[in-house]
Amino acid sequence: MSSVAAGQPLPERMSWGALFAGFFFGFGAFMVLLALGAGVGFSAFDPRDVQSWQGLGIGVGVWSVIAGIGALFLAAWLTARLSGSETRTAGMLHGAALWGFMLVAGLWIATAAVAGTASTAASVAGSALRGAGQAAQGPQLRRQAQAQAGEAQRRAQGLAQRAEERAPEAADAAKAAGATGAWAFFLGGILTLAAAIVGGRAGVPRDRGLAVREERVPPPGAPLPHRA
Repeated sequence: MSSVAAGQPLPERMSWGALFAGFFFGFGAFMVLLALGAGVGFSAFDPRDVQSWQGLGIGVGVWSVIAGIGALFLAAWLTARLSGSETRTAGMLHGAALWGFMLVAGLWIATAAVAGTASTAASVAGSALRGAGQAAQGPQLRRQAQAQAGEAQRRAQGLAQRAEERAPEAADAAKAAGATGAWAFFLGGILTLAAAIVGGRAGVPRDRGLAVREERVPPPGAPLPHRA
């Protein structure tokens, strides 16, 4: 019996350490790219021009997608390189997993930020109402407060009437905005997923070694061992 070396690929496993490293690197790269876009955008921004405001909103959306694509490509590349993946398929799967991790974390961070902002605004409004109630305890201040409340009620009724008249237009605008936002989120998700998969594939070196194990091979002409 002779002994020859046969190359065997190592078993593929998810590297959570590489995944977390890629996540933090990708999040940091995304923030840096957003800061770059904000610096360029505000340098060319004219606050006195209405069209400049519209262009700023469009530019923020487009640059956010571009920054996400670049950040996820780099993060997936780093994840695949640190994971020790032996095949391009494993690197692509690490990139896809990183994309899902960053997407869920980003949505969670955005939701927490919105909830915190709403809670702060509600707390400030409550404090202002309590201060106004305490200030209106005197007779003269009470009459002024009642007059202001009546005027505010009339204004609110006028606004409600105008809003009711413009309800169909507002509904159409909300529908268009919702559809645009949904399609933009879908397109951005597909592009960033593709970037993560490509980055994970590129992160696996072509010359990454294979595990070698010794296998006993019978000499030429010898009968093969019988396997039950």
